[in-house]
Order: sequence, then C-alpha cells, then structure tokens
Amino acid sequence: MGNSDSQPPIPPGSTVTMWPSQILFTHDSISPNFQDGRCLTETYDDIVYKRLDPSTRSIHPLVVTYHNGKWWVIRGNRRLYLYKDLEKRRFVREVLVTTELFDEALYNRQFSSRTHGASARVRGAPNFDRELDRIIQKWNRENGGCAIM
Repeated sequence: MGNSDSQPPIPPGSTVTMWPSQILFTHDSISPNFQDGRCLTETYDDIVYKRLDPSTRSIHPLVVTYHNGKWWVIRGNRRLYLYKDLEKRRFVREVLVTTELFDEALYNRQFSSRTHGASARVRGAPNFDRELDRIIQKWNRENGGCAIM
C-alpha cells in the first residue's frame, strides 16, 4: 500500500455521503455505457425521475480514496460524471460513497486524467451532454422546472 500525504478525514471502510463536487475523476474519459451495457442516460433519467437515489443503496456507492488532501473516485467514474452534472442542475446533493485506504499501485493504474481530476469526457458520444439536457428539459416541462433536492 502507498502512503497518502495526509490522513483521511473519514476512516477507510466507511460508507458516508459526499457532494459530487468534493470528488475528483481518475479517468480522462468514460464510456457512454456501463459494463452491463446499460446507457448512462438511462441511469441519469432514473435519478432525475427519482427511480434511483444516489444518496441511498438504490445504486452502488462510489468507491473513493483520499490522496494529497483530495478525494478521488477509484470505482465509479461514470456515475460520478452523472452526479456532478446533476449536482450542478440541483437534482442531486449528496451521494453514497465507500472510502478505501489509498493504494498507490491501484491509483496509478486507474489514473489517466489530463485535467487533474476536474473533468472527464464521454468517449464516442459527441452529443452526450445534449442528451442530458433533453432529459432535464422534458422533466422541466412535466414538473414546472423546479428541481427539489
């Protein structure tokens, strides 16, 4: 195991909620689909329409690690992408995460970010953000445009 430069404020092995904006990406790019083939837009729609709640176990928690004074996602870059967008739009506040002890080898294998974790892009889906916009526009038409977190 590697050694993070600072002690994590939350002990490894904890399951807690965090704001998506507190967590950085380890990947530079993500697939528009989950490993089971499901489209990210389906999960986004499920969260917007409250069929899934990322602050509960209705969706797998992100797995994060603390390194150099920051939280990094080590499992869940695709979900984090959705959560960050939904946080900006005020549909999501906190999401469930499980903390892990920093593992330098794992972190180095995972890390491909060119933005120091600030952002990730969706591979092969140049209109992906427009698809998310359409989901929100539909929800706004149906609900009067007031997101409630």
